Amino acid sequence: MNHDSQALVGYLVTEVGVRQAWPFVTFTSNSASLTPAELRLYIDTTCDVSPPPSLVLDLAADEPAAALPALLKVLNGTVTYAAVTGTADLVLSFDGGTTLRVFGAPSAWTTMTCGGSATPTHSARVNQGSSGKPSGLPATGTRRAQ
Repeated sequence: MNHDSQALVGYLVTEVGVRQAWPFVTFTSNSASLTPAELRLYIDTTCDVSPPPSLVLDLAADEPAAALPALLKVLNGTVTYAAVTGTADLVLSFDGGTTLRVFGAPSAWTTMTCGGSATPTHSARVNQGSSGKPSGLPATGTRRAQ
């Protein structure tokens, strides 16, 4: 599957947080050439940021809010590079040298057990802004309403 991950280059991170059980990153563009004007990436798998944050919350690793200190490092950063690896990881680099990696494999808190077998649910999803144009980014699961 070919994804146009470079579509995020030039977007600015304007918001990070947790909605219900999913950490998210909101990307915004002030450029008329980048559409949609706003994208929200819901993360329901493991992610990490390099260099690592100095602040660590005293939460279990599988608690979604545990990702917030790492995600704060990309706040106000502009995407300078984006790629999807062969293992379906989404890798984003930002001005200032920070890199966000969203792993393509499901984590323990994003799998459901049905009849005794674990079934992956999703990896990362992008919700589009008001323009409704497809972003071309990886969306391996269903979209959740904002």
